[in-house]
Amino acid sequence: MKKLIFILLILLFFNQSCQNNYLSTSNKNNDNEQITVIENNEYCLIDLKGEVLHPNLYQIKAGSTLYELIEMAGGLTKEADEQNINFVSIITNNQMITIPKKKDNNITNNKININNCSKEDLLILPGIGYAKADSIIEYRNQNGRFSNIEDIKKVSGIGEELFNRIKNEITV
Repeated sequence: MKKLIFILLILLFFNQSCQNNYLSTSNKNNDNEQITVIENNEYCLIDLKGEVLHPNLYQIKAGSTLYELIEMAGGLTKEADEQNINFVSIITNNQMITIPKKKDNNITNNKININNCSKEDLLILPGIGYAKADSIIEYRNQNGRFSNIEDIKKVSGIGEELFNRIKNEITV
């Protein structure tokens, strides 16, 4: 019984502490507008590009999801490729995120377009497993489109040897 009371007291204290540190309000001096000041919370600055209604720089609370950021930007365009967006990915500071555009076909002339293909398409490539496919998509989302096929070597874990194995099977 003592343990239960102790746990309840800790939870009550934690809850009260969180509420006190989250919001405080004050009034402006002359015009009585109420200002909300958020304390003890970190924010992230994000450069959001691509297929959102309002691409721009956004400031969002640390720990927010990509879904929340997209909502701040007015949502997705009709051209957005929702299949290649991880809506629950957590936002970190100083990211550039590019929402990809749908393409009618991710495989052209039997080559996989690394700018808009899905994870499943990448897994077809020799030497590309789940981790490398995720790395390619993450790199693409953070840095934008690949200018040429050699740019894939900028992705962590893809060196000259692996590039030589896949270069005849990819395109941009």
